[in-house]
Amino acid sequence: WKCWCYDNCFSIGANSQSYQATKAQQAVLSISPDMGHSHQCGWNHSEETYRFAKSILAGTLPLIQIITEPTGFSELSFPISIPDDFTNPSALLYYLKEPMNYDETNKQTSIWQTSLLTIKMDNEQALVQGTIPDDTYCYFVELKGYADGMEYTSNSILVERS
Repeated sequence: WKCWCYDNCFSIGANSQSYQATKAQQAVLSISPDMGHSHQCGWNHSEETYRFAKSILAGTLPLIQIITEPTGFSELSFPISIPDDFTNPSALLYYLKEPMNYDETNKQTSIWQTSLLTIKMDNEQALVQGTIPDDTYCYFVELKGYADGMEYTSNSILVERS
């Protein structure tokens, strides 16, 4: 599932739900904050798509994958799997302090804020850890890694207050 932060036609929430419904079939959610909405925009950010397709054929792990999706609104700590060929894995929290807002042209006006998270190796398992800022309304986690000279991104689901 490939999307971007400001897509009003295919929101992060809708993509998160689609990803969750297909996660058992080796699905991956990849959110590109600056991608844009068009076929050309999607092809300009196609690295994850090609790596995902190749991994299905080879039976390998395509991108950093979340073992247990994050929940809650205080401390984060959730396990991930990192492909063997990835270097320099990183985690970044994207969050809003209010619900996603749209203007009269249906363009999202909310500005996502970010906060660095850590990836800690603990007994052969990688854990993403960090603190969610106070008053956060919704968030997702971006996971990046590098292989074959390319940067690859995968993401957690969107977590919203009910």
